[in-house]
Amino acid sequence: MTEDAAAGAARPSRPVVLGASADGGTASAARADFPEPRPRRRIPRRTLVAALAALLLLLGPAVGTNAILNAPPAAFAVFDSPASAADTLAQATLESLGAAMVGEARVLAPEVNGFTLVGVRAPEGTGQAVRTSGGFPTRAAPIPSTPERGSETPAPAPEPAVTEVCLWLVQSEGRVRGQCATDERFVRQGVAVSVPDQTVETIAHWAPDGSTSLEHVPYGPTTLEALRALEIPAIQNIDRPADDRDSTVDGAAANFLFGGEEVLPPRQIAVEDRWQMVAGIYRPASIGGLLACVTVLRVDDPGQESGGGCTDISTFASWGTTGMLGFNSTNVTWSWTPAGETTLTVEEQ
Repeated sequence: MTEDAAAGAARPSRPVVLGASADGGTASAARADFPEPRPRRRIPRRTLVAALAALLLLLGPAVGTNAILNAPPAAFAVFDSPASAADTLAQATLESLGAAMVGEARVLAPEVNGFTLVGVRAPEGTGQAVRTSGGFPTRAAPIPSTPERGSETPAPAPEPAVTEVCLWLVQSEGRVRGQCATDERFVRQGVAVSVPDQTVETIAHWAPDGSTSLEHVPYGPTTLEALRALEIPAIQNIDRPADDRDSTVDGAAANFLFGGEEVLPPRQIAVEDRWQMVAGIYRPASIGGLLACVTVLRVDDPGQESGGGCTDISTFASWGTTGMLGFNSTNVTWSWTPAGETTLTVEEQ
C-alpha cells in the first residue's frame, strides 16, 4: 500500500448517494451533507426605499416630541437667569391682573413706544383660557382636589404640568394683552401677539431662538400730506384758515377731549340753536394714523358742556362719522359725511 493510499484509508469517508438519472442510468454521485443551494430572492431597492420612508413618517411625530422634551428651545434659557428689577415689576403687574404662570416672568425686550415684551411659562390650559378672554390675563380652570381615601380632608391639588409658554405685551399705562402656545407649537413657530388700537395695530413675536420683534402698523394716513392726497371733500372743508365762523370755537376744549397731536385745528362745520359742531384732525399716538374728530360745544359757553367722538380716516372716507350725546335735559345728535354734509339735531326734554 502506498503512502497516499494509507492516508486515504485513515480519513473518514462520507456517504455517497446514487440516484437514477432521467434515462434510467445511474446518476453521478452527490454528497448527502451538501444539498444544492437555493437561489436567493432579492428585494428591489425601490421597495426598500419606500418602506424606509414609510417608517420615518410613522415615527416622525414621536421623534419630534422627544426632541422637544429633551432639548428645550434656546428661548427658554432666559428663565435660567436671575430675575432683574424689571422682571420683578413685570411679574407683579401680570399677577395683579390674574395672569397664570409657573415660575418667574422675564422681560424679553426693553420698552419701546410704551410696550414691554414679557415671557412666562404657564400650566396646561392657559392658552385656551387666554384665547377665550380675547387675549386678556385669566387663569386656567383650577385642578380639583379630592379627599384621600378614608379622610375628609382634600388632598393637595397636583402641581400643574408646565406645558405652555406665553408672550405678554405690557403697556406703560398698565394695559396687558397676550397669547400662549404649547411647547411643541412654540418650537415650530414661536408665539405672537396682536394688539389693535384705534389708529394702529401693534404686533409682537417671540421666536424659538430667543429673538423678539415689535412692529406698529398704522391705520390709514399718518401725515397731513398723505391725508390731503386722498382729496376727501369733508377734510378739504376744514383745511382752511380760521374765520368769523370759528370765533366761538374752543380749541382747548376739543384738544382736551381727544389729546395727541393736533394735525388740523378744529373748525366750525354746523350750528343749531345754542349748539355748534366743530371738526378737526388729530393723531393720538406718534406710531399711529390720523383721526377725524367731531366736537359738540355750546356757542355761548363752549367750556361748560362739550362732547364728541373720533373715527379713523379709512373708516371716515367710506362712511363718515355720527354720534349722539346727552347733556342734562338736552340730547344732541350729529353726523358728518365724507362729502362734507352735516346734520346737527338738538332735542330738549
